[in-house]
Amino acid sequence: MKHYITLAFLAVLCSSANAALLLYDGFDYNAGELRQSNTGDAWQRNGTGDTIAIVNGNLSYPGLPASTGRQLDWGGAGANSRTQFTQVTTGNIFASFLFKMDTIAPLTNATPVGVAGLFNAANENNPNSRVYIRRDATNVNAYNFGILERGSSIAWSSGQYTAGNTHLVVFSLDFVAGATNDTARLWVDPLASTFLAATPPAAIVTASGGVDATKVDRFRFIQNSAAAGRQFADELRIGTTWADVVVPEPSTYALLLGLGAGLLVVNRRRR
Repeated sequence: MKHYITLAFLAVLCSSANAALLLYDGFDYNAGELRQSNTGDAWQRNGTGDTIAIVNGNLSYPGLPASTGRQLDWGGAGANSRTQFTQVTTGNIFASFLFKMDTIAPLTNATPVGVAGLFNAANENNPNSRVYIRRDATNVNAYNFGILERGSSIAWSSGQYTAGNTHLVVFSLDFVAGATNDTARLWVDPLASTFLAATPPAAIVTASGGVDATKVDRFRFIQNSAAAGRQFADELRIGTTWADVVVPEPSTYALLLGLGAGLLVVNRRRR
């Protein structure tokens, strides 16, 4: 029995290691604006006001591969930036990125601020799954994350997050048969032990009951409110499985594959 368990374990590792992304962007562009002219058509600017900026430096997170390219910097009201990928119409779609609040002073508890969304051309201003932040109700030095499915109420997490710390944010949209039952899910700082999981861990918060999507083929970073502090983002990944977007650093693969291979040898010798 152990022999077969080990083989299954190795199969999961190999399939995760070879998972195909719909999109990866480490923002390896010239410093400047996150828009068409500076990204070779990869990103388009939507709206008016300040543009999200590509700046030197990177965000990093324990257990993830080293960041590449540059990072994004924005805050307050201004234009959004969007990118497109192969459409998804069934199953699940996941997006992950690194996120840091440099300052939360302008945030209020009463005014939610959009951060990122998954959508299609018909829902440019009302994404099918959208991440929000707000100031915490009891701690003026902390903020919360929330998620909505298009047309639903925002579902807020109780976690309190402070400025200056980098977080791994993962969110999804699950296509569910029937009407008004698609589900948006949110994870913040999932445990490293889940990075190679065949299925996602439990979300910290979910939202449903809105208008179901027919497809999703676009992602955008959002700056839509003057009541927003300065924000940074990096290492965007979009895929159809958890393993696509929560990718451990290569040394983690090597260690676990080595452990799995060692167990396989031991089990063979015991037969």
